[in-house]
Amino acid sequence: MVLFRKKLLGSAIVMAMAGGVLPAIADDMESTHDMSAMQDMMSNSFFSDGKVTLGFKNYYRNTTDKNDKKDRSREFNNKDQHAWTQAFMADAKSGWFMNWVGADLSFYYNQKLDNSYLQKNKDNTKAKKNAAKRIAELLPVDRKNKANSYGKVGYSVRVNLMDCGVLKYGRMMYDTPLFSSVDEYATPSLDEGFYGDVNWKGLKVYAGHVTKHNIPATSGFLKLAVEENGKLKNRSLQLYGAEYTVDQLAGDDKLTLRTQQTYQRDFEKNSYIDAAYKLPSMNMSMGEFTVAAQFGNSKEVGINKDATKKINNKTSLDWGGAKVMWQMDKVSAGLSYTNISGKADQYDPKASATMYVSKGNKLALISNDFIGYTAGTVNDFSAPGTHSARVGVGYDCSDFVQGLALKAGYTFGSVDYKGEKNHRASEMDFSVHYDLPFVKNLSAVLKHGHYKERYHANDVNNNKIKANKRNKDTRIMLNYTMPL
Repeated sequence: MVLFRKKLLGSAIVMAMAGGVLPAIADDMESTHDMSAMQDMMSNSFFSDGKVTLGFKNYYRNTTDKNDKKDRSREFNNKDQHAWTQAFMADAKSGWFMNWVGADLSFYYNQKLDNSYLQKNKDNTKAKKNAAKRIAELLPVDRKNKANSYGKVGYSVRVNLMDCGVLKYGRMMYDTPLFSSVDEYATPSLDEGFYGDVNWKGLKVYAGHVTKHNIPATSGFLKLAVEENGKLKNRSLQLYGAEYTVDQLAGDDKLTLRTQQTYQRDFEKNSYIDAAYKLPSMNMSMGEFTVAAQFGNSKEVGINKDATKKINNKTSLDWGGAKVMWQMDKVSAGLSYTNISGKADQYDPKASATMYVSKGNKLALISNDFIGYTAGTVNDFSAPGTHSARVGVGYDCSDFVQGLALKAGYTFGSVDYKGEKNHRASEMDFSVHYDLPFVKNLSAVLKHGHYKERYHANDVNNNKIKANKRNKDTRIMLNYTMPL
């Protein structure tokens, strides 16, 4: 009985202590929870969720443009270029501060290793002044015709749009069908302005406002502008578009639709739409098929349209294309066709989206890469009046050599020039991509293309002549990325 009473007394004491201590512990836990929640809210996910990537690209490029003496082309003089550089990249991307604001910062530097530039022209002084200011798109050339190393900085501030999209401002890369920053060479080109997109159930809607452009192989940024009454006026570029993807309409198929429009006041308006459909797999032994079609329009507007009308009535250009692709295990193949209206003279609008930038007290015409299905390594077959077809094949050799992939293509067609007949163009190109197995994130790439043009024309004495133009382009890249 005594033992029983002691147990009851002990239990009562414990319960009494618990009655006073547990609420205190609970209050302390609640306080701790509130502090933890506050710490989570104010924690530096801006830094802890950030990523830093270092990149190294060793790049060699050799280009050769050889035109017949009879060639009346205004595009090139005979020239040979080669450049070898070592590029460095540091890219830092932050996390979100309170899931609201983030920032990106990139640094690029391209060190000259070797270069050569030969301009075969009787008037050497004039040739130097009019020479392309970038050797093989890898190194800038100064007024003394000397190539130099260079660097550039990119940055952006981004705002999280309720986890459904992002709004950014800064000097960054744009990636849209008609307007895309160039990332083909040692360092990418950058563009300054706004960009925003919203994503919802397979639908992406985006818009952009670009004020400055950075040409590949240069450090500076040029303002977008047009000429009005002999004076340069700043004219920004607006872009907006949408993408929609839907899967499994009738099995494992996939449909992708894209549309975009770009507009630079008093210069040009470009519209684009495409569709790609991966057919459902009926028989795996036959592989997978994808069909696609695209359509674009380029239209001069405002002051540029009025100026063009005085010389040539052609102020609008339409183009379109179609392709079919086949994939089975390690083998792929494709057949495509592109048709561009107009004639290839200097006054017609271009199929590739273009823009004017102010370079000193003059205007420079900048053309984006043409997104036609028949574009090759050397030539993108974007001139007005071009009708071209392309056959491509690819093979993943990983069963024999781990990380090795091969691709090859042949493009051929015709170009409508005023005063010329039988103007034929063709290009053979191939590429080799090899992910080195003994070093993670290290890859080697080889690209080569050989472009030819042949045509019949009349000289100043109205005599029939034949002319040829040959352009070769070889690129060797060694890429290494190191995520930190």
